[in-house]
Amino acid sequence: MNIQNFKVSFMEDINERFIKVLDQIGLNGAQLAKESGIAESTVSNIRQGKTKPSTQLIEWILQKYEFVSAEYLFRGKGDVTIGGINTTQKQTGENLSQRVSIAKGYRNSIIEQDFEKLLKAKDETIAAMQRTIDLYEKMVNTK
Repeated sequence: MNIQNFKVSFMEDINERFIKVLDQIGLNGAQLAKESGIAESTVSNIRQGKTKPSTQLIEWILQKYEFVSAEYLFRGKGDVTIGGINTTQKQTGENLSQRVSIAKGYRNSIIEQDFEKLLKAKDETIAAMQRTIDLYEKMVNTK
């Protein structure tokens, strides 16, 4: 696949996923435009595949609706929502709030796991650098 085909494929895919997210959270074009501050024509262009949603708009969706999966929206992997939240089902406010809380915990645990991996990699790098320093010190002291 060449870069031009990738761009077209990506644009179609992200538009389809974005529309699916809007449908899942129950936002129509007018509501999205009003809440996010974008023009209704922009929403229409996204729905028609003429343009892709901006990074700022995607970030706004992810901030406002924390149960929406960024992994799904950006890469098309996993479910539309985190933690199995189904916003199309009628739920009590308490139930939805509870599930959003679970989703936030899930998202935080993923962030913590990634952070732990980064820390482990940094520790390994520091240990390797220390071994190099020790080797150089040994070389200098034997001369």
